[in-house]
Amino acid sequence: MTIKKLYIAGPYSARPDSPDSYHEIQANIMRASAAAAEAIRAGWSPFTPHKNTAGFEALGVPNERFIEMDLVWLEHADAILMIGEWERSKGALREISRARELGIPVLEIDAYGRIPDAGIMR
Repeated sequence: MTIKKLYIAGPYSARPDSPDSYHEIQANIMRASAAAAEAIRAGWSPFTPHKNTAGFEALGVPNERFIEMDLVWLEHADAILMIGEWERSKGALREISRARELGIPVLEIDAYGRIPDAGIMR
């Protein structure tokens, strides 16, 4: 059995008008972490860019570089999961656009907070 790879996409950065950008970023990272844990329970092997580059902005790594790196990983995914308010995220919009170009299925969390089972990809 091959474990299917799920790329998790959603906002990382805080909204431009955020009164507390640090905590908003932390909340976005935690949302992605929760989605990754749920993905594992649903039989996926998740890749969570939020966790891969958490805190790099404080080390001077530009956001554009994050996206470039993430898009390399996306090419290896069996599906992409859109989380949170992904429609407001420039990075997530680039990720979903690239996934569609590559023919990678786009998934979303259902109304009950569930992630589709990895078995749908067989």
